[in-house]
Amino acid sequence: MADEKLDPKSAKEVEKAVQGAEKAIKSFSQVSDDVSGNLSNLAAEMRKVASSSTDFGAELKGATNLTKGIANDAAKLAQFTKGDLKDKKEAAKVLKQQAVIKGKIQGIESKIANLLEKAENATTKERENINAVVEDLSSAAVEAQSLLKSFEEIEQINTELNDKTS
Repeated sequence: MADEKLDPKSAKEVEKAVQGAEKAIKSFSQVSDDVSGNLSNLAAEMRKVASSSTDFGAELKGATNLTKGIANDAAKLAQFTKGDLKDKKEAAKVLKQQAVIKGKIQGIESKIANLLEKAENATTKERENINAVVEDLSSAAVEAQSLLKSFEEIEQINTELNDKTS
């Protein structure tokens, strides 16, 4: 990866940064894959609960769709490679997903607040359904936050590499 224009010391620093990037990308891909699987499982559980709801099925299915959306995003991000990091356009595209994930986390938080409000006027059975989905949504938010933490590491490494190779 060392560029002929770099002095030996800089080339060594770049090579070290690339090795760090490889480890971070592998970790990022693993975290993304884990998050995707965990969120898919949560979405499946939430879908079951939503199906049993008579009064709030649509709202609960919306919560399921939010969770499934992040799971799908995480699955795509798990495919991120060292080659993607080298391609500035591809790296920028992947890093833009960070804002998308943040927006979806905010959507989850908003959905939780909305569901808790609806639970106040729900029957006992519907309240149990809502509480089950809220619990799963809270777990989904935690999973998505772990994905954001991995994003930060990739973003930092990308910035470092760009600084050293510009």
